Amino acid sequence: MLLNQAFLSVVTEVHADRIEDQIAKLTELQSLLAQDARDFELVVVANGLTGEDFETLRNVVSQKLTNTLVLRLTGEVAADVATYAGLRNCIGDFIATFELELTPTSVLAELLSSKAQVSGVITATNTSRSVASDWYHFQFAVFSSIYNRIHKHGLDRPGTSLRVFSRAVINQVMQEPDPVAAIRHIPQLFGFDRTDVSFTTKVPGILRKRAGGRATKGWSFLVSTSGMPLRLVTSISVLGALLNVIYAFYVLGVALTDRNVQPGWVSTSLQLSGMFFLVCCCLGVIGEYLLNLTKQTIKAPRFHLAEELASPKVASYQQINVKLTDN
Repeated sequence: MLLNQAFLSVVTEVHADRIEDQIAKLTELQSLLAQDARDFELVVVANGLTGEDFETLRNVVSQKLTNTLVLRLTGEVAADVATYAGLRNCIGDFIATFELELTPTSVLAELLSSKAQVSGVITATNTSRSVASDWYHFQFAVFSSIYNRIHKHGLDRPGTSLRVFSRAVINQVMQEPDPVAAIRHIPQLFGFDRTDVSFTTKVPGILRKRAGGRATKGWSFLVSTSGMPLRLVTSISVLGALLNVIYAFYVLGVALTDRNVQPGWVSTSLQLSGMFFLVCCCLGVIGEYLLNLTKQTIKAPRFHLAEELASPKVASYQQINVKLTDN
């Protein structure tokens, strides 16, 4: 199905920083969709907006925007979680995730005008080095290499700020235990068709991705999407056990050939320190997996919705015979 002939849902996030610029870009995005898309809905996730900022957004939606749904979260969450909140409330045949501050609307306009067909995923990536710091690029290259060896496919590049998913992909993602992590992982893992589009635009320094805290996030993502780290630790444990057996034979050989060794002290000390080191490594990784399993078992909501606000005119409601009331 052609992208510009289908019902398109666009999910974007608005946060408290630089709210005026984001609202201006939001208005531009809505105008583009009204012009180039046959049927659309714009789902805006208000991430951490309170007071005057949210009232400003409310006024713009009620006075200037159509086919727009605003989801205000009770607190500020990570960008991936905010996107997930929007995806859960989409009803379109195709769903696009759009980063307001990093993606020119012209990129989406080009996709709509090119009559692109979507059977899986379309990603749009900014190829400029300015999207992230040099240290971030280095960390990403190392992590991507490890991830590629484990899963046999790569990750989206740091500058990927627009993704278009078919309904089949979103349905698969929502069935996963951790859909927040799965949205970057499942499309490639299950072999959905993928089309990559590139663009180049300079990113201001204040919006560049930084390396701080990314190592922890990367490790958590790797643990939640693969059992390979646990298998690696298991292999190390087996190797450690074999080395301890070899070392035990070595100690016996020394004891039989050299009578000047202090009986038992050296061998016991080395054996205990080596075993405790291996046990600590195993417990650390197993603990990470237990924590991940606990989060998935509890099924606690990743976000809490404080308010749902719709623009006065929503074309899709008219098509499915839904009438809004003040109650």
